[in-house]
Amino acid sequence: MFKYKLLVLKMLDKLFVIGLFFLKFLPTKRKIINLPESIGIIKLSAMGDIISLLPSIRELKKIFPDAKITWITTNRVPIELFRNCKLIDDIVVLRLRFGVFFKILNLAFNKVSICFDFDQYYRISEILSFLISGGKSVGFSTKLKGKTFLVSVDYDNKLNEKIMFSKLVEKTYGKNVEIESRVPELLSYYTPPNKVKIFLRSYKNKRIFVYAGSSYNAIYRRWALENYLKLADIIKDYFPKFEIIFVGGANELGIKKKLNDDYTEIINEFTLKDMLYIFTKGELFIGNDAGLLHLAEAAGLKSVSIFGPNLYSKWGSLLTRSKGVEISISCRPCIKQYQGEVPTKCKKGDVKCLKDISIDLVFNEVKEVLTNN
Repeated sequence: MFKYKLLVLKMLDKLFVIGLFFLKFLPTKRKIINLPESIGIIKLSAMGDIISLLPSIRELKKIFPDAKITWITTNRVPIELFRNCKLIDDIVVLRLRFGVFFKILNLAFNKVSICFDFDQYYRISEILSFLISGGKSVGFSTKLKGKTFLVSVDYDNKLNEKIMFSKLVEKTYGKNVEIESRVPELLSYYTPPNKVKIFLRSYKNKRIFVYAGSSYNAIYRRWALENYLKLADIIKDYFPKFEIIFVGGANELGIKKKLNDDYTEIINEFTLKDMLYIFTKGELFIGNDAGLLHLAEAAGLKSVSIFGPNLYSKWGSLLTRSKGVEISISCRPCIKQYQGEVPTKCKKGDVKCLKDISIDLVFNEVKEVLTNN
């Protein structure tokens, strides 16, 4: 069902190119408001993108502390992770069903002072940002979109996404934006349940979290589980005072079944907010290019992350001492969100960009991080 809805969304999005052409000719009072009462934020997916966006939303809050910030998104995002976050005043979730039109009409009727479209390629997000702001919208300029924005920034497909988001805020309001990628606001009003407290008391050694998974539509971004298991064994021998804990969610239940009693795991045992809190008590995160990597960064947890189809420079952690492991190969990156190219499998069929990453190469980065702590 998820893949079906995603396919429908992408097909509909292609039709909106006609709407974008005519929108820029509509008569509107198109001028940036310097003291906005309300700010719309559009980011339709996914978890890692939203976490990467939060530092820029924090800066908007600092610049305009009295402005109400409304985030418009879809159910492709785990909304519960972001509820009660002090950076966001309201969340509007658009679901692919008939009632979505009434939500959009309501947004268009109750316009925001300005709308930031932080999506890289969805045309529908540009139309939404125009409608709900009366044309007072800003966003990225790519070959797919960007014709109707009052302020636009050329999208750089190599610059870290957190910095890319900040540049849009900087250009719109002429303010220098400082990116602090930790996001403690995600734990606003959070109290760890007893289950989390018991877990943390059970493992008093320094904790290394290993994430061998990814979302279902990004399985080909996974470094082999066998590699992670061998890596875990090497780390145990070299750093016996560290506890290695495999983590993940529902997408990693297949991995959970393959782990024997030799490996500690908490896969699908906690909520994302629980995991965020648990990550604040860790020493290192090792894992694939996927959502939990961004969650670890939000917790301030340094990481060694393994990148294949994507570039570390684009989607990796900005935390000091975090490391990315990748190899140079002519077809990288094959994921180009800004062009609407988000494949779910390797076009060459060999995923060489991941298979050629050796266990020794990853361990050397782990060793450097842990010994230079």
